[in-house]
Amino acid sequence: MCTACAAARLFSYFMLIVISMPFQALALAFNSPLQSKIPVWFHAICLRVLNIEVRLSGTDIISGPGLIVSNHISYLDIPVLGSVIPGCFVAKSEVAGWPLFGLLARLQRTVFVRRQRSQAGKQRDQIGRRLQEGELLILFPEGTSSDGSRVLEFKSALFAVADRKTDGVPLKIQPVSIACTRLNDAPMYGAERDFYAWYGDMDLAPHLWQFLGLGKVTVEVVDTHPCNRRERVNNSHRPPGPSWPPVTLRPSGRQSSDGQIGVSEKKKLYVKTYGCQMNVYDSDRMIDVLAPLGYVPVDKPEGADMVILNTCHIREKAAEKVYSDLGRIRKHKDAKAADSDAPMLVAVAGCVAQAEGGQMMKRAPVIDMVFGPQTYHRLPEMIARAKRQSGEKVLDTDFPVEEKFDHLPLPQSGQGASAFLTVQEGCDKFCTFCVVPYTRGAEFSRPVDVLIGDAERLAALGTREITLLGQNVNAYHGEDGAGTVWSLGRLLRRLAEIEGVERLRYTTSHPLDVDEDLIAVHRDVPEVMPFLHLPVQSGADRVLRAMNRKHSAGQYRAIVDKLRAAQPDLQLSSDFIVGFPAESDRDFQDTLRLIRDVGFIQAYSFKYSPRPGTPASAMDLQVEEHVKTERLAELQALLSEQQQTFNDSRVGARMHVLFDRVGKKPGQLVGRSPFMQPVFIDGAAPEWLGDLRWVDITAAHANSLAGRVVAERMRA
Repeated sequence: MCTACAAARLFSYFMLIVISMPFQALALAFNSPLQSKIPVWFHAICLRVLNIEVRLSGTDIISGPGLIVSNHISYLDIPVLGSVIPGCFVAKSEVAGWPLFGLLARLQRTVFVRRQRSQAGKQRDQIGRRLQEGELLILFPEGTSSDGSRVLEFKSALFAVADRKTDGVPLKIQPVSIACTRLNDAPMYGAERDFYAWYGDMDLAPHLWQFLGLGKVTVEVVDTHPCNRRERVNNSHRPPGPSWPPVTLRPSGRQSSDGQIGVSEKKKLYVKTYGCQMNVYDSDRMIDVLAPLGYVPVDKPEGADMVILNTCHIREKAAEKVYSDLGRIRKHKDAKAADSDAPMLVAVAGCVAQAEGGQMMKRAPVIDMVFGPQTYHRLPEMIARAKRQSGEKVLDTDFPVEEKFDHLPLPQSGQGASAFLTVQEGCDKFCTFCVVPYTRGAEFSRPVDVLIGDAERLAALGTREITLLGQNVNAYHGEDGAGTVWSLGRLLRRLAEIEGVERLRYTTSHPLDVDEDLIAVHRDVPEVMPFLHLPVQSGADRVLRAMNRKHSAGQYRAIVDKLRAAQPDLQLSSDFIVGFPAESDRDFQDTLRLIRDVGFIQAYSFKYSPRPGTPASAMDLQVEEHVKTERLAELQALLSEQQQTFNDSRVGARMHVLFDRVGKKPGQLVGRSPFMQPVFIDGAAPEWLGDLRWVDITAAHANSLAGRVVAERMRA
């Protein structure tokens, strides 16, 4: 952060406010035509001072009378819109009492409205009078609040003014979308947008101080085709122009069930993700599916219009954790029902939903929808069914894998510097402890051409690292357009040729499907990172047979030897289960011996817990809980020692690091090394986010590294 720049900009900004006020007061007092032009000039100059660039696209801005409606992501939206639209803002009445800014708002002829729903009639009439006078009003249907996303529902009633006519012509409504897209001419990612956003309970001056030191910010303002109420209801007669709302930015707009317009009123979507990276990917795609319906993700379930719990059945007591969360969600649903006419929809998705199905609804009546991991592309239809008749429950746990991928929308925005891409789903291995074949279905591989297109699209959106996902990813066997089956190795080679893709990873693999071609990829393709997650579960052959793993401990060692011969820098992570039925002390010692022989820099380790419906849950000789606990502690101590030893060995080394998120400390960025270690950098430049840079490692911790950047942007 440039302190001197921030100080100069902040001082200049407040001086501009003070200097402009007399001119705006005179124009207002003498009813001069300049009273609508001075605010535009003022906001444009302020943006120059604040180093904010506004890029305007879409259709032309309408002239008054009319309503401009926009999403609201920051206090700075006011100068952004004010610099390009010669209109007056509609603001909550509290703004009038703000020091300095309240006076400025009054001089710019802001329309102040109260937030009580009981005042909606008076406010509608007040806005209507201003529109009858031929004015152009700018309205944020949702206001800034303590969390920055809560919709002020009374405002939807204000759109009844759209029925008014001026000189026989219905009033026009023009939606506008704002998105903060670039920082210092580089793509801005989600974490950086937090620096731009400003909410009602934040102190303005400290926020501006932090923001002004970032550098040049580019804000996109997209104007879509104006419509009146009848045009919005009857889309078949809508004039040609960009689709409304624009789904490439923040969705704005919906039509209510009675045909009235709630323009730009967002619906809040809370998604909680449990478990694996595949579920993270699925949650992101659910958000994509619901975006055209006006749903925007929020961080808390309070006041949400829809809550989705995307569940995982792998961890111990997975279902009980979901039911515990549902108990808390029920309180939020009841509170929303008491305060609003729009009920909260509660959905359970993922593997627990697939496994338990309708039983979940019987146990937790708060649930409106239960759907499996292969049917979330049908979410819009499910929501319509749930809303069609109050109280109807929706259950959809089919296995139409091909249909899901065929109907998923294309990503409308990048996932950041690092992104997931599902290439394969399901598993045919049927390990005796695992529910995946029952909840995700048989193995299915997506077509080659589709995956190449998805990867190219991600690269064009700024992604530099792609992680290929699958329950058994190295069993990939997708076909190309000519019907030729590709292996995972061949797919990785092709993806490495895409411009902008500098890192490739894949997870999760089964040892049986590590073939010679995949081993050669680790030798020949530098974009494939020298880090592999290769679960083994146990080091005892007797336990591996009971698990139906179809390989021995010796075969696992041989596979690792081949991989390291091809790529000497290769490091491994793995999964381990202790206390599997009938596991003896000798079996456990075999597992410890394998860990010492192979060496792992990361690992996931668990006590065995039965999964209903799996063969292992019915096996005799279940291991006592206290024995599992003791074994897990010993195993994790060994794994932690290996991880710390490897981290310590990195001190003094130079590694390329992809910075993919902002740290908790000011000026801190966090990236990933080639071996998936988090690397923390203090005093980082904001423009490094999304970059690959050489870093000298200066310190090692149990789960992370620290370092300093020593080179400019680079290719891996």
